[in-house]
Amino acid sequence: MKYIFVLIFVIINSMCSGQVKIINQSLTDTSVNIFYTGVDNRIMLKAKNPNEYSVAIVGAGGMLSKISATEYLVRISKIDSCKLIIKKNNKEVLVKNYTIGILPDRVATISGLRDTSIKLSRLLLNPLITVTLPRCYFRHGMHIMGFQATIIQGYDSIATYSNFNELFPAEMVKDIKQLTSGDKIYFDSIRAVSPDGRFQKLSPFWIKIE
Repeated sequence: MKYIFVLIFVIINSMCSGQVKIINQSLTDTSVNIFYTGVDNRIMLKAKNPNEYSVAIVGAGGMLSKISATEYLVRISKIDSCKLIIKKNNKEVLVKNYTIGILPDRVATISGLRDTSIKLSRLLLNPLITVTLPRCYFRHGMHIMGFQATIIQGYDSIATYSNFNELFPAEMVKDIKQLTSGDKIYFDSIRAVSPDGRFQKLSPFWIKIE
């Protein structure tokens, strides 16, 4: 009989723990357990009664700030082991281990590609420039505020375009449709803005038509 009570206790404890979750809202893939240094990692506590729980961070020089009943900001200052500890009535109900990452440099891309060849059909499918953090899950929130593009055939520049957002100008799209294999487009003067209003100039890149 005592084994039945032990089993019931284990099941109930497991169910209670399963009802508590931590979601990193700052990631493009919330299933990845990673915090990044130098930025606010926004996490959300999912629980039936969140005010009954406490959240603490241990390791990696981590600092935790509560901004609502369910949301917290995590700041990481060094590369080290790190974990979040969730307690209810001073008892641990969830311990989650995290790896620490460093944000790579932001780069401008077309469909995630730069300095490479691309099919004309793929280029025309999404004729715009986006900001990418290579091999990174962090939601950076930056978008392009302007760029300049030059079409190159052989060794000659045949047309230059400018725009004040991420989209290719209509005239540029029209000319791109006439390009053939080996033609290039060179992008420079690329400007991006972050959610807090800070501007950044991104490195130039090129693409070649396959």
